[in-house]
Amino acid sequence: MLRNCSPEEAYFHFIDNDVFEFLVAETNRYAKQKIDSQQLSRSSRLTKWKETNIPDMKRFCGIIMLMGLVKIPNLACYWSKVSSSMSRNWYEILLRLFHASNNETRLEGDRLRKVQPLLDLIVPIFKDTIYPQEEICIDETIISFRGHLSF
Repeated sequence: MLRNCSPEEAYFHFIDNDVFEFLVAETNRYAKQKIDSQQLSRSSRLTKWKETNIPDMKRFCGIIMLMGLVKIPNLACYWSKVSSSMSRNWYEILLRLFHASNNETRLEGDRLRKVQPLLDLIVPIFKDTIYPQEEICIDETIISFRGHLSF
């Protein structure tokens, strides 16, 4: 299904508009909860909040992916490359308020409660798309991890 597609087409196959709509809705909900629950000073960045939208969320996620792939010493240096896509202030506001679950309905005992709704959206897409062949190798040493996961 994805053999002859571009990296962008492959990405948007897995992270489709439903995922972005979900992230926008949850981020806007969380921003409202956060702003309504605090007494903000005039100089607070959160006073500049406006509801986000799908194009903003796509740019935000793209910048996060770029930062994961291209290592630059500090945040300000990235904006020489991406300033035409999004202002640094707006990026930092979105980073502070980005959310992938509804705090009002999440189960407190669930250790994945912050990401479970997002996983519920994308896991079926992966299951429907990826069919491992006969020979598959999973190498757990690719990313070093010395911690412990209880789940």
